[in-house]
Amino acid sequence: MCGPELIIRTRRAEQVCELLPIHALYDDFPAAFVEDYAHWLDIDTKVVEWRPLRHTWTSSPDNWQMRADGQEVGLSRGAKRLVDIRSPAAKAISRILGPLEHATHIHVILDCETDALEVNLPRVRLDFSLQNHGNLLVSKQFRGMVVDERQSFGTLTGLVSKLVLREAKGSSRSVHCPHGRVSFSRDGHHARVKIDTTSAAHVKYHSYHIDTQLGRLVDSGNLRSRLFRLYLHTTTAHCTEEALYGLNTCAINAAASILPRASAGDVAASIFKQAKSFYVFREQPAEPPISNTRDEYDLLERAAIRDSSFQTYGFDAEAYTTDHDATYSSRDQVLNNLTICPRLLSEIKSWAQPILGSGLADNITLGFDPKWVDLPAEKFLPDDWCTLYSILSRSAAEQDKYKIMIFLVTL
Repeated sequence: MCGPELIIRTRRAEQVCELLPIHALYDDFPAAFVEDYAHWLDIDTKVVEWRPLRHTWTSSPDNWQMRADGQEVGLSRGAKRLVDIRSPAAKAISRILGPLEHATHIHVILDCETDALEVNLPRVRLDFSLQNHGNLLVSKQFRGMVVDERQSFGTLTGLVSKLVLREAKGSSRSVHCPHGRVSFSRDGHHARVKIDTTSAAHVKYHSYHIDTQLGRLVDSGNLRSRLFRLYLHTTTAHCTEEALYGLNTCAINAAASILPRASAGDVAASIFKQAKSFYVFREQPAEPPISNTRDEYDLLERAAIRDSSFQTYGFDAEAYTTDHDATYSSRDQVLNNLTICPRLLSEIKSWAQPILGSGLADNITLGFDPKWVDLPAEKFLPDDWCTLYSILSRSAAEQDKYKIMIFLVTL
């Protein structure tokens, strides 16, 4: 024991090794080099051997070893050497690949024989290389593709977690997004969307071809990949036509038998129906989602009719109809058919205040006045009744028509 720390040592012949605690290595090495290895310090040679956890007690010359090389201490295996995560090269590569993977999970390895850099993303299972004196990260999994210097592609604006690749000799481009928990926030007038993969041991990703001719993203046809793309469309650009069209494709809604001209409400209902039918195959029991739009059908139908003027064909423009139109009576017609109050005298007596004569009240201007709204009628009418009667009696229809309308509507 050394204070609260338990010291573990092994002896084999004359070799004595001591196990280093992993908390002493965090922030100095990539996460996999800390968590997936046991680190044994040779007491005599001061060499630290990285042994895989499945072979914790077995030493091998093929393991990673950290030894002092002159004034520098480096981790190497044969001709390959791990680049310090604090070095300018490692930081530059992390800035490029950071939108796809966290810096702590990016391995930058120098091949001392070829002077080439190898970049490994073990969680995502992607690898890149940077040849000697080159400036392009070449993908190993996607042959002939390199990391594009221009990471924008005309859609999914605000999506941070992505990596765009392009052909080294050609114009083809593709975007790759990790699969994880999507979060979004407001960034000025746009949305800022991130995909969190912090807790995942292995990260899956979705690849979409960028069709510049038709201006769209093309998925592989996988249902999960397509739904994830539509979700990203929705979070970055509201509920777009692209998202609605994708949800309405036969590949997603074949089981629900959606009509080609189904509205957004019908599409949502079909998705709930399909999700409910597949809940029997879930590994963990869960309650199926419940659609709460049944009681609001009239409101949804009215909103669809009003919004149809701003939509295009295939996306609720066909919801336009005049079947529910009605003729409304204008307010000027209401004024011409005013009925006399049959209980005017009893109403005046209920005020229980003396009525001032004409001219004794303050000057009154026809039109809108906050006091007509702020005070109840019995508070101001006794003071202004005769004055109002005098003004209305000598008013001219051509000149004061709209002033009187505003005044009476305010009352």
